[in-house]
Amino acid sequence: MFAGPTSAANLTVARMDHAIPSDVAVLDIDGDGYADRMYVGDMAGQLWRFDVSNGSNANNLVAGGVIASLGTRDDSPHTAAATRRFYNPPDVAAVTNRGTSPFFNIAIGSGYRGHPLNGALPHPTPDNTIQDRFYAIRDYHPFDKLTQAQYNALSVPHDSDLIDITILTNGVPPPVPAAAVGWKLTLNQPGNSWVGEKVLAASSTFNNQILFTTYSPNASVSSDPCTAGAGNNRLYAISVFDGSPVANLNNQNNLSITDRSTTLAQGGIAPGVTFLFPAPQAGANGSPPPPNQQPVVCMSGAEVLGVCHNFNSRMKTVWSEQDAN
Repeated sequence: MFAGPTSAANLTVARMDHAIPSDVAVLDIDGDGYADRMYVGDMAGQLWRFDVSNGSNANNLVAGGVIASLGTRDDSPHTAAATRRFYNPPDVAAVTNRGTSPFFNIAIGSGYRGHPLNGALPHPTPDNTIQDRFYAIRDYHPFDKLTQAQYNALSVPHDSDLIDITILTNGVPPPVPAAAVGWKLTLNQPGNSWVGEKVLAASSTFNNQILFTTYSPNASVSSDPCTAGAGNNRLYAISVFDGSPVANLNNQNNLSITDRSTTLAQGGIAPGVTFLFPAPQAGANGSPPPPNQQPVVCMSGAEVLGVCHNFNSRMKTVWSEQDAN
């Protein structure tokens, strides 16, 4: 089957009029070995969700639609600043917090992968700098399938509907209500200036922490297109619940905006974060290794990151819901 904006498609979705360059995040929610849910972003800053009804014919196999529009798809007129694009697959994590219902957190950052030097001079000009963001969108129906009629009736949230957690007060971001659509982190800190910082790799969620890298071009670049560009990479480590810093990355007395991220040593464009799970080491005198004490190492490319120091205790969990369809 295929989906598209015309009636020739098995799944007709009018908003699917922009390219989708990334892989699709696919979930097997009920553990039967078949895909149940898919999430993906597109070049207009739209975030899509699809439900799969296995065993159905092609015309009824998949239902889906946009669950957030975070670029210029619905803006008139379009502005260069809001021309956000999703080049990477969403990072989907099942999240729960005491006193609240579980939800799927869909973490994704925007960035113009085709023009990583956007924001530098002499091209483009500052007026054409895209104001990129990092988003955490909450899906409060993690186990429920929606019909196509329900998707078509959804009220699509926009960038302005999200809680802006960029600014901290005494190290604490604004509260994110239990029913909030999600939150956004503007990539203009510190200094409240847009310098072309963008997300060019997928994020990873571990231990209720979101880890992702960003790239910022140098303030001035050569006008010679054959000259290699340079820039700075940063690693962010923030809470999945409200985007607050989760570690004292800059050795200050109190957590602040600067503790959300740290500068990476590597040049070029840093890849996303990956995790290594070394084999457990035997205890003293050959005794079995202690349970749940396998140190976790996180890396960006070949660079070992210092933000996983609280990840040494881990426990495998399985999500399920009785009678889920």
